[in-house]
Amino acid sequence: WSCFTCIATEHANALHDRGEDAEALAFLDQRAAELVASGKADGIYSLARSRMESLIALGRHEEALAFLAEDEKRGPDDEHHRRWRRIERARLLVRLGRADEARSALPGPDEIEATPVYFRAWADAAEHLVRAGAMKNDFRLGATLRRFVEKLARQGVGRITLELAEVSAHLALERGAPHVARRALASMEAASALLHRPLDALDRIGKLRDALARVADASLVAMPETPSLALSSLANDTSRDPERELLFLEAAAARFPDDVDVAMALAECQLASGFEKEAVANLDAFQQRIPADDVVMRLGSLLLSDPQALATLVARHHERAADDASRAVGEWLLARGAHAREEWGESRTHLDLVLAARPDAVNARLMHAEASRRLGDHRAALMKLDEAIALAPESAPAHWDLMVVATVLGEHARVRASAKRVGFDFEGEGPIDERLGLCRIRYPDETRDCWAIRTSPVTARIVEIASPPRPLRYRDVVVFDAVPLNPPPATDEERRHHAHVYPFVTTLTHGNYRAYFLDGIHPGEDVVEEITAALKAVSCELELMSSDEYEVQGQRGIFAGIALPASASEIDACAALARVVDTRQLTFAGLARAAGDEARAEKHEALAEELRL
Repeated sequence: WSCFTCIATEHANALHDRGEDAEALAFLDQRAAELVASGKADGIYSLARSRMESLIALGRHEEALAFLAEDEKRGPDDEHHRRWRRIERARLLVRLGRADEARSALPGPDEIEATPVYFRAWADAAEHLVRAGAMKNDFRLGATLRRFVEKLARQGVGRITLELAEVSAHLALERGAPHVARRALASMEAASALLHRPLDALDRIGKLRDALARVADASLVAMPETPSLALSSLANDTSRDPERELLFLEAAAARFPDDVDVAMALAECQLASGFEKEAVANLDAFQQRIPADDVVMRLGSLLLSDPQALATLVARHHERAADDASRAVGEWLLARGAHAREEWGESRTHLDLVLAARPDAVNARLMHAEASRRLGDHRAALMKLDEAIALAPESAPAHWDLMVVATVLGEHARVRASAKRVGFDFEGEGPIDERLGLCRIRYPDETRDCWAIRTSPVTARIVEIASPPRPLRYRDVVVFDAVPLNPPPATDEERRHHAHVYPFVTTLTHGNYRAYFLDGIHPGEDVVEEITAALKAVSCELELMSSDEYEVQGQRGIFAGIALPASASEIDACAALARVVDTRQLTFAGLARAAGDEARAEKHEALAEELRL
């Protein structure tokens, strides 16, 4: 059904793009009815985004808000969809005149910048909030929109890039930054060249060009006589605004072209305003003329994702570096680039050169330790972490990293000592095995995270029974890197659902469970308790996996996992389960077949087909 909903969504979006939103809603209603007829009672919520766009376009905001509330109850309940609902709620509330509520609902830009699919709707909400006086139209908003535009442009997106650049340009004009609006116009022009059917793009570009022709850039104050005076004049400004300072610093760079501090200040101003490409170009041009470690370090940090450009920069720097300490700047950048590409051996090679030239470097040791850990060389990692802690005893990152490595090596006293240094105080000796709350573990190359109970600062026990084709890791004890992959919760609603997501490092012990599944019409809580007790009596476990909204043939449904440890028998589990549920509309064909009960398996498969499970 995923292909069905995808095609239906694309068709509805095409109708929306043509302005035929009533037709789009009628089409979506037809597709939702087909989903319901096929047993997908909540099928309408798989088409939610297209429905929302057309309802908003038609001005049916109250209806859209009510639909969003139902989607929250019956639609997907993951972080991605919760964040989408917050953005949509903000779009609707601001249109309904409830601007303060809308502002509270809207996620911060840092929560969505990794996910371009949010950009258009977020920008729409932000623009309406500005119009309602509930959001500042300042350089921060401008920089956010500019980052959105540049990211979409790098991905070759035409239409949405043009639309967001247009929003950015008009907001820049309104806050008195025509020089920023002109940059947005250039982005619109570049994006329009990607469109096979420009439609109204050229007209929109023309109107913006006309608006800019009627506006002059702000006049500059007199340039001080020295670079230090120029920069101090900005430092003394109590209301710093990078967009306003941009013109001044461009003039300062023209007046003092060889001054490192001016070049760095201009680059930081460009970055704060969202103009990363300009910052890179200006720093690169400066570094080609004047070798300066600070410029190389900042420019290199912006080129880490471009290995060829980074290598060219470092080679150029090495040719003119004054000594080994200066050359170590280039090696540090190459190490960071290799690290980002997960080329751990290359990273260590460059870091060895850094440490030879700068023996007191703590961060280089931390990075070296991580590279060693990734290569499976845990003893080497521990040695570098010990060196880092000797140089910086209070370094929290060093203690966190040490806990990971020491846990893998089984050096539990070392784990407990570092845990105490970062604020934990566990009683006893040996491995730490506490209940420190729910978290999620993210395995490499997997799209879904596993629920787990955190058992120590850097370990967790998997408590989720994954259904095929995902591998079963139930009761595995794993080590994780304790830097969360997800942002902290921003609202009370998010706090209710929030669980930190941690990246998997390694498995300490395997649970060695097998799993089967129970599916059908919910038999009532008393019977579920009987099932749980019956399975427990044969050393098996039942884990409820469905929510209260799960329905089967219009009735409350149940979907649960049955976990069998290595010591348990499928025959015993099947018999225990059959004694409780045999007369009910519940199926466990997989368990029955594994127990050798083919007749029961076929009976349950027929029931599953009848119930459209």
